[in-house]
Amino acid sequence: MRIGFVRLLVLSVTALFVAAGVRPAAGAGVRLNVPSADYPTIQSALDAVPDGGTVVVAADEYHETLHLAGRANVTLSGKGVVVDADGADSVLWLDGCTAPVVTGFVFRDASKVGLLVEDCVGGTLSKCVVEDQQSDGIRLEGSDGVLVSACTVRNVGVDGISGLPGTVGTTVSKCVVEDAANHGIVIRGEEGAGAAPTTITGNTVARTARHGIATGGAHFLISKNRVSDTGWDGIAADSATVATSATVISGNTVTGGNRCISLAGADSQVLKNKVSGSDFGLFLTGTGILAAGNSVTAPGIGGVVLNPATGCRVEKTKVADSGGWGFHLAGGPNEIAGCSASSCANGGFLVEGTGSTLSGNKATDCGPYPGLDLSPVGANTWTGNKFEVVYVP
Repeated sequence: MRIGFVRLLVLSVTALFVAAGVRPAAGAGVRLNVPSADYPTIQSALDAVPDGGTVVVAADEYHETLHLAGRANVTLSGKGVVVDADGADSVLWLDGCTAPVVTGFVFRDASKVGLLVEDCVGGTLSKCVVEDQQSDGIRLEGSDGVLVSACTVRNVGVDGISGLPGTVGTTVSKCVVEDAANHGIVIRGEEGAGAAPTTITGNTVARTARHGIATGGAHFLISKNRVSDTGWDGIAADSATVATSATVISGNTVTGGNRCISLAGADSQVLKNKVSGSDFGLFLTGTGILAAGNSVTAPGIGGVVLNPATGCRVEKTKVADSGGWGFHLAGGPNEIAGCSASSCANGGFLVEGTGSTLSGNKATDCGPYPGLDLSPVGANTWTGNKFEVVYVP
């Protein structure tokens, strides 16, 4: 009697799932342990795990190369687990999977890429360490909607975390990338107006030979990252080929490099960033860019540069202790409003171009010219600024 009741209950629950259009995963609840009599290696468990199943790996060092192909909702979980590829192409290759989850591993010593996510949809890579790779640490290739969270990538021969062209809907969050021989985090997204947004937030990037964070394409949010000691730019966003890029660079702290933040594109925003100690603080190229609430300290050559730029606005931004100019506008028309320059060696505000408006700005201890207009007299409008403008036609 009791057995019949249990069978009826199971059938009823299954009917509810089907009626709701939700079917339980085939292997939901299946757990394969490594090492065990049936699964002495991680790869043997990956070969056997069904969709929806979990492979749990015990703490140890494993000398394997791992491949999971065509599976859905599979979790690979470990703690204190080191997987060493001994110079093979990759340590872990996720191939054509849907929503894979990988957490808690240390991946070492691949000749091409440590953790390769190829042709996958969704999925999470979390709390993993990828180190001592000869090429990329983590690479997303033909994969969309992946979350890379709380991972550490260090000592890699090319890029720390990379997304090849066409990568969209990705989030890279709270990761640490150090000592990359090329870029730290580099994502190349879509250029079309309908691309899913990509978020790069809360990461720490240090000691990269080239860019700390680099993006190409449309619809990026780059926020609250800390970037330091880069050979090229701290943050470089290239959206020049996109009519409406909607790239937002906000709340980052960047130190050193050639240009702390460089942006090339249209209709993008650079908001409330703190940058210091580079050749240039903000270097903006394009149309319709808004830069507001930023702080630039001790750039060697220029604080905020618009070159060339059209229809851009810089407001409530501060530049201090520049070895060159505070603000430099090339092109136009553009606007600079409510900004301040202090202790800038060459001067506060330099304008080359026509049709621009400078209003409500302040220059302190900037010499020899607080404001210098190299365009013909009257070509630009200076209103309500707290310094004398020197025109040099």
